Amino acid sequence: MSVSGENRDYPSLDEAESAGCFHPRCLHGITTFYEGISHAPRDGFRNEPREIREPDAAYTARSRQRYMERQIRKYKDRAIVAQTPQQLMMARNKVREWEGALDQLIEEQPKENYLYRHRSREVPEKSAKTVKASANMYNRLDPLHEFVKKVKPIPGFEDYGIHGDKYGFVFKDADGNESHLSVKEFARIIKESGTYKGGDIRLLSCETGAEGSVVAQGLADELGVRVMAPSDLLYIHYDGTMTIGNILTSTGEWIIFEPKK
Repeated sequence: MSVSGENRDYPSLDEAESAGCFHPRCLHGITTFYEGISHAPRDGFRNEPREIREPDAAYTARSRQRYMERQIRKYKDRAIVAQTPQQLMMARNKVREWEGALDQLIEEQPKENYLYRHRSREVPEKSAKTVKASANMYNRLDPLHEFVKKVKPIPGFEDYGIHGDKYGFVFKDADGNESHLSVKEFARIIKESGTYKGGDIRLLSCETGAEGSVVAQGLADELGVRVMAPSDLLYIHYDGTMTIGNILTSTGEWIIFEPKK
């Protein structure tokens, strides 16, 4: 094929693509061919398509993985632009649902169909910007960015509002770019921020104090301070009030974690 389309001896790349070359999920690539220098493949060039065959198990598993990754990205996008706590909750639940399905798919694969999580393919866009700690770490498109401003502080605790779960934090900047932060990374950012006063912390972050969570206790250990965190999903309402576990009435509680070292 001629990339420029100006060589009359070869069809153009556009013509080939119009005829079906490089269809979705195609595994073919492009390489440069030099007249008189490059060598044809050992078995020669094929001018006819291969016989259509049923896809093997490994190909099917890879296709299912890419589909699930697209679903995870889609609902992470929806979480970024959610306008109400209900929309945010639905999007986050869908992300967890598809992440669970993907983990199950990977676990079920035999060794010869080796799959693993490509987490870089699960985020809408990587953020190259420096994450800066502040009391309000929700992006401006998130309704929680405004809601958290009305949360009444507790004497002796510094509030940090950020998306999270049992295993870490998710920082989303004003452009919607996402960065996943471990407990150690979050602790380092806080210590280097210049705004942290060194006191106890209240995490306005979902499930960071839930059973099986490593976040609140890990942060308490890293900073050497008490950390207060919700035992379930945290709902921050438009007037700054909060409920844990249920959007209407709290079924969970705030738990204080003491540093163990």
